[in-house]
Amino acid sequence: MAANPTLENAKLSRSSPQSPSALARMWQGLSATLARWSHAHDARRHLEHLDDHILRDIGFDPCDARGEAAKRFWEPYTLRFTRDR
Repeated sequence: MAANPTLENAKLSRSSPQSPSALARMWQGLSATLARWSHAHDARRHLEHLDDHILRDIGFDPCDARGEAAKRFWEPYTLRFTRDR
């Protein structure tokens, strides 16, 4: 007697408890992206309000920091510490 194909397909389509479903992975990726964008937005707003002498004290070139603060939240960070302190 042949196995019930509907039952076999149902067994194969279930994801195992160890591996998250595609929808769960997509949600995790979206959540991580939104968190990264939120952090970038907040950090850039803080950079806008720092004085030049404070930026130099913490190791950033003021001109570079202003350029970083002007970026959109989805753009990657390029601000690096300066070596001359």
